[in-house]
Amino acid sequence: RDLNAANPLGTGGKLAIAFAQLMNTLFPQEDNAHDPAEGGVMQAMAPEEFYSTLCDCCPLVGEQQGEQQDAHEVLNFLLDALHEDLN
Repeated sequence: RDLNAANPLGTGGKLAIAFAQLMNTLFPQEDNAHDPAEGGVMQAMAPEEFYSTLCDCCPLVGEQQGEQQDAHEVLNFLLDALHEDLN
């Protein structure tokens, strides 16, 4: 309900949705959501879907996938895009 996909300054809601999915994976609502047989303990997680969406939306990351980037610029883009998608 807070998503503003029509904002021309945002990513059409793509980044906000990908970020929400990442947060739901990292911090599930239920304690046993990751692996009920193992008591809910997650061993490792690769944020491939979020990274792919970030590469599509951020030219700095998308042009040089897998390369080291300026963390400040990427975080600045991410926070600004989330702000615009949810504003």
